[in-house]
Amino acid sequence: MTTTNSKPGKPGPASARAAPRLRRGALLLALGLGAVQHGAQGAPTLPQVAAGKATFSREGNVFSITNTPGAIINWQSFDIGAGEITRFIQQNGDSAVLNRVLGQDPSKILGALQSNGKVFLINPNGILFGQGARVDVNGLVASTLNLSDADFLAGRKNFQAGAAAGSVRNDGAIVTPNGGKVFLVAPDVTNNGIVSAPGGEVVLAAGHSVQLVDSSDTNLQVVVSAPADQALNLGRIVAAGGRIGIYGALVNQRGVVNADSAVVGENGKVVLKASRAATLDAGSVTSAVGAGQGGDVRILGDAVALAGDARVDASGRQGGGTVLVGGAYQGGSDAAGNAVQRASRTTMDAGASIRADALDSGNGGTVVLWSDGSTAAHGAISARAGGAGAQAGAGGLVETSGDALDVSGLRVDAGAAGGRNGSWLLDPYDIEVVAGGSAGTGDVRSAAAGLGTGITRIAPATLAAAGAAGTDVVLQARHDLTVSDALDAAGSVHAQAGNDIRVNAQVSSSGGDLDFRAGNAFVLGATGALKSSNNIDIRANQVSLGGSIGAASGNAQLPLLSLTSTDTSRAIRVGSAADAGALWLDAARLGALSGGLYGIALGDDAHGGALTIDAALTASTSLFLNNRGAISVLAPVDLGAGADSRLLAVAYGADPIRIGAPVKAATSVQLQADRLAIEDAVSVSKGSVTLQPFNAGTHITVGGNGNAAGFALGQAALNNIRAGELTIGGLEGASGGLEVAGGLALSGATAPARLTLDAGAGELAIRSPLVVNGANTSAGGGATQGTLVLNSTRSIVERDTGLINAGAVAVRAGAGDVVLGGLNAIAVFAGSAGTLQLVNDSAMRIGSVDGLAGVNASKGVLLTDNRGAITLDAGVSAGTEATLAAAGIAGNGMLRAPSLTLRSSAGIGSAAAPLRTATATLSAYNQAVGTAPIAIANQGALVLRGAVQDQPAAGVNGGAIAIDSAGGITVPAYAAGSGGAQAVGDVRSGGGDIGLAAHGPLTIRGRVSSASGNVRLLADNGGLLTVAAGAGVSAPGGKVTVSAGATDIAPGTIVEAAPPVPTPTPDPVPVPTPTPTPTPTPDPVPTPTPTPTPDPVPTPTPEPTPTPTPTPVPTPTPAPTTPEPTTPTTPEPTTPTTPTTPVSTLPSAAFCSTNPGDATCAIFSGNGGGQNAQGVPLAQAVQGSVHLLNVGAAAVAPGAPGRAAGSEDDSRQGGADKRAASAPAQQNGAGNDKAAPKNYCN
Repeated sequence: MTTTNSKPGKPGPASARAAPRLRRGALLLALGLGAVQHGAQGAPTLPQVAAGKATFSREGNVFSITNTPGAIINWQSFDIGAGEITRFIQQNGDSAVLNRVLGQDPSKILGALQSNGKVFLINPNGILFGQGARVDVNGLVASTLNLSDADFLAGRKNFQAGAAAGSVRNDGAIVTPNGGKVFLVAPDVTNNGIVSAPGGEVVLAAGHSVQLVDSSDTNLQVVVSAPADQALNLGRIVAAGGRIGIYGALVNQRGVVNADSAVVGENGKVVLKASRAATLDAGSVTSAVGAGQGGDVRILGDAVALAGDARVDASGRQGGGTVLVGGAYQGGSDAAGNAVQRASRTTMDAGASIRADALDSGNGGTVVLWSDGSTAAHGAISARAGGAGAQAGAGGLVETSGDALDVSGLRVDAGAAGGRNGSWLLDPYDIEVVAGGSAGTGDVRSAAAGLGTGITRIAPATLAAAGAAGTDVVLQARHDLTVSDALDAAGSVHAQAGNDIRVNAQVSSSGGDLDFRAGNAFVLGATGALKSSNNIDIRANQVSLGGSIGAASGNAQLPLLSLTSTDTSRAIRVGSAADAGALWLDAARLGALSGGLYGIALGDDAHGGALTIDAALTASTSLFLNNRGAISVLAPVDLGAGADSRLLAVAYGADPIRIGAPVKAATSVQLQADRLAIEDAVSVSKGSVTLQPFNAGTHITVGGNGNAAGFALGQAALNNIRAGELTIGGLEGASGGLEVAGGLALSGATAPARLTLDAGAGELAIRSPLVVNGANTSAGGGATQGTLVLNSTRSIVERDTGLINAGAVAVRAGAGDVVLGGLNAIAVFAGSAGTLQLVNDSAMRIGSVDGLAGVNASKGVLLTDNRGAITLDAGVSAGTEATLAAAGIAGNGMLRAPSLTLRSSAGIGSAAAPLRTATATLSAYNQAVGTAPIAIANQGALVLRGAVQDQPAAGVNGGAIAIDSAGGITVPAYAAGSGGAQAVGDVRSGGGDIGLAAHGPLTIRGRVSSASGNVRLLADNGGLLTVAAGAGVSAPGGKVTVSAGATDIAPGTIVEAAPPVPTPTPDPVPVPTPTPTPTPTPDPVPTPTPTPTPDPVPTPTPEPTPTPTPTPVPTPTPAPTTPEPTTPTTPEPTTPTTPTTPVSTLPSAAFCSTNPGDATCAIFSGNGGGQNAQGVPLAQAVQGSVHLLNVGAAAVAPGAPGRAAGSEDDSRQGGADKRAASAPAQQNGAGNDKAAPKNYCN
């Protein structure tokens, strides 16, 4: 049979006889179809195509319908008998067909319904999927509520019931592929079978009006018009990683609802939502367990119950999910901001359980049991974190809330194995913590009762058990909270009440805080006690402290007691008489409690009322005053009895801190406000006082009368400081700057011995004289008398009138400059033990063009520039030692110190302008890539502990080392460094030349080496050059040259690139020349040449050789044979003018070095022995081509060492220094004869 129709038709008939038949069909379905389904036969009958096109065919037991997308087919009946198959063949998976039953019988699907697309079946008489039924479609909508053709064609899912509507029941199996959707819609929906839509959606909606606005949102708009509309699940509903929704006036889940996910990121969601009652019966399982984060489960209704051993699980491998029973957190919206239905009554039986754990890692989840009326929870709730130790997550959140609350026997675990504790919130109307506590008669309202107003009684043991599992307890009473019996918790206890909190028994926490917040009064009764090893925080408008406060049992750590007002505008007053208008605290009672406290904190950063102490407060602990309003100390505060007591006062707003009475502490006082008034003594027995603004941009003015605007501290205010150390400024991120104006002098027995001015990131300007010579060293405080510290990460500028005098000075600047512009800019008091320190991160310049400003210290000087160079335009003088460290050290100023250490990353001095020093002991280190030198000119004798051109990478450093000293130089014995210290006796360069010039003796006991450069050693003025045994002078890639009045060089201590002189031969032998000679041979030999050479050739000596000369040897004749056939007139090209090169003879210890500038050589003979190639003793050389260096006293008269010939510049190139010219040059011949330079170094 084939039927087609392209015109839309109207839905089923509206005859007067239809209603009775609908009612009979619905009644038949309601009475039970077990007896009917076995007799059902055949397939759908009498189709009429109302929209689109469809063809129908039958082969055996298969009835096939091929339809176009959006086709609408009206049927007289739609049944599928057992063993029958009805198959819809559609264009694709998104194609849909609407099947509407116009007849009076319900649809009985007992066989197979198949489709590659979506199938809609609308039958107001009822729909049954029998036990043997199998539905395999890409999507299914089975509804007894009507869906108009227009809504279907438009893609809208608005279902409305007619005069009567039957039920939908599934006893078979409904299956879709991944992402499919199944909607069962009727006034009564029951699932006894299996519904599976992996990754898709399953909705059971019981009602007379259902609107699926967005099927991805399971907050469906289900309108219930009859109180009996019910959605019941007795079977299995599975949507792995998808969404499951069951809606109705009554929702009853007795089977399995499973939206578990095996894929990370695909979290399942389950919603059971009833307008009346939602019940999870005994044996039911509702889960949305995730492979990553846990899913979302919501059990919502006016009355919600978890009966028997019902289980709910929203755990996840990487974090717990969310379970909402009766409402969301605090009765509000969900995490997405959507409103969540609230229950009036919620119950959980003792055998029921809810889990939202992080199974492997991550944080625990959230579990909420809420009702607007009464909540009774007796089962087990878990929201534990995953992981352990450092990898542990934080515990989750559990809330059990209701106006009346019964949690007797409830087990709560929101802990973490190493992570932060989770929390359990209980927030009924009134709370009493009392032994054996449980809800009393009338405490839990009935469904028809009004709001519960009874007292929720909670047993301490129930709360303690949660604490032992790592869960903090939050007691939040809307009205009053009373502790009648002892509560000992392992975690924190947070107690809040809208009215009063009364503690009449001990409340303790061994591992957390105690926090009490009352809208009106907090009363610690005489029998009450607060014990903690952390913080005890009390906020109330009235506070009465009658009991004891101290550390928890078994823990020596004392707690911090914080007291402030709930009303942030209310004044806080510490006095002796009660003040009804303020949070009044009894000063005497605070003092009595202080012995068991680490400290007392009054106010906080949100409190704007005035904080005043107007009665004497004596305590043996620290005191912390924090306020956004003014802070005033108008009566003595003595904290001196506490060994480590301190006072900290912070004003967060524009109001000032006023010290109008004596203040005393043991270790420190810190006052932080944008305005300070110090009118009385501030004393610290063994520590420091810190004064700083609150806002980073506030400008600080120090000195004078203190009348400047803003943060101003005059001489009178600072005279009230009685401490060993005083710091002004130092606020992190400060940018407002600090200036000394009007003069400041801290002197005398009570004045601070150490003053620190710290401008942070602002400029520090010294515009007036500053004197620090206080004698108050605060026993145990560590201050040094007369110490001044100047800090700024921007720049430090001292004006011409800004003289600084102190026993010790430390200047530390950051990215800005240090500019000292006054005459005698910084002076350390003579005779003091002070050290001067200048530390900077940018350029540092000592002195200016306006005058020779300088730095003087009677003890040490430390100049450190972490990123810039130090330039000395004026002198720096230290009484003991000086250290300069920078990215370059240069200038004309003199560095004076008995001991001097120089460290640079960009060179020290230069060849043209060596750094000037006057020191007895010098260490110089340069670590730079390139050729930046170490060039130093020293006054007086010098012990050179080290001069190193360090190599940050192999082979990249070629910096030279040039050390000149007006006295002698000693390089001490080598000793390797340890613990980061540099080696001693180490003069070394990676590739540059090394020159040590002493105008006196030069003694080397350590190591002097250049990897690829030359080494030059000079000891003039008749000085002795000593290279001791065990020392080493090496230039493996260059030459070693020396000049001295006398030498004492241990054998084997000097090494250079190659033997400087060829091995000497005792008897020089003339070298035969390859030029043919005309001398006739004894016997005629036939040769190709017919005649002898026309002109005889004389002996090949270019000039007469001075006597004595070796006996001339006739030109040898190799053999009576014909010479090689070479050009007879062409000599060897390498010896055109000197056919025979004489060889110099030197002692074994001698060596020479060629000077390429004038083809001369420098000769070192050691003892005056040896002769040149002409046989002349070296002491009597006559040619300008020879420089004599340190030939030894045995051959040259004392007082006449130096250059034998050649100019001063030649002498430098040959290895000596210009300053060697101070001795008369010995010229035993025609000096400076460069007309015919000769090389006698061969």
